[in-house]
Amino acid sequence: MDLRKRKPNRLRGYDYSREGTYFITLCVKERYALLGTVVGGDAHIAPHVQLSAVGKVTEKYIRRIPGIDRYVIMPNHVHLTIILPPPEGGTMWASSPTYSIPQFIKSFKTLVTKELGYSLFRVLITTASCAVQRNIMPYALT
Repeated sequence: MDLRKRKPNRLRGYDYSREGTYFITLCVKERYALLGTVVGGDAHIAPHVQLSAVGKVTEKYIRRIPGIDRYVIMPNHVHLTIILPPPEGGTMWASSPTYSIPQFIKSFKTLVTKELGYSLFRVLITTASCAVQRNIMPYALT
């Protein structure tokens, strides 16, 4: 069987602990709609996602991610925006903690997997520097 080669979803050589804004998409494996269902969408109620029990567990741990700016949970995937601040100077005896996107995502996936009892997500990360984000007015739709 000849399998298609997947494109790498990370930039080769990029340091994901650098300050910046990161847009992350977490897809449910096999794209099953396990996180909720779309409800509403009539003349009186705007469409929105009603979270399932799995979606509620997912949201619980998303809220714990440091630097989380915004997120949207869809039935089969999640979009996150995480802002990493510039590193702070440490003391003479210890440096400040280093945060990285892969570290946050690994912790998130581990916690969700432990609570649910099975692995749920695969991850796609898109990087945008803070300067680029400012130039494209990222929150014009708020």
